[in-house]
Amino acid sequence: MSENCAEREHYATDEMVARAGYMAIRELERIDGAPVPAWEELAPAKQCDLVAGVNFIFENPAAPNAALHMAWLARNTHRLGADDRRRCAYEELGYLGKLKVALWRNICHAFVG
Repeated sequence: MSENCAEREHYATDEMVARAGYMAIRELERIDGAPVPAWEELAPAKQCDLVAGVNFIFENPAAPNAALHMAWLARNTHRLGADDRRRCAYEELGYLGKLKVALWRNICHAFVG
């Protein structure tokens, strides 16, 4: 196995990608003034959901951002309040919501090349 392949296998795990994606989204939310916990402070269920988001992209690499959002929404509707602004079709998300979806997708793709 080449050094590049070994290094890729180390960094391109679903958990590593989920951590990197979460950290990027976290920084966006912090810039916006929201208090956001570190990865290590997340509940295991939240970490599992983020890993599921990575796996959705790995299994559906050509899926559009709208499909990514709908998959996230399907996994998370049970925990969202009735008035949560993310509880909508992708096209109805605001700029920041769409930016987060695109950032998440691009980070996942960056790890797998």
